[in-house]
Amino acid sequence: MYYCTTPGGVVAFYIAVVLTIGRFLRTAFGGAGARVVYDEMGDTATVRELCDGVYLARAEGDLRREHQLFIEVVTLMRSPETLLQVTGPHHRVAAGGGGGGDKTKQE
Repeated sequence: MYYCTTPGGVVAFYIAVVLTIGRFLRTAFGGAGARVVYDEMGDTATVRELCDGVYLARAEGDLRREHQLFIEVVTLMRSPETLLQVTGPHHRVAAGGGGGGDKTKQE
């Protein structure tokens, strides 16, 4: 049997392992900066109502209203500032509980 005992084989194996781990980490955490805006939304009821409005307008065949609501949804999702104004800040209580003011609020 041939084992990776030659210096080139060990280096190639090491590089393959490091690249595989790097690719896994990039896949797991890649795009987190772009997702943070949507993950940290407060109350999403208004955005959900807009999406439901698009769906209902299409179901009723009112294409003009569907288009207007769709443009509003797209404009809202493209602007993080407007999205924050509509959904409000995300309030979260930090884990760990009992003893002392370890609460974080975004305002």
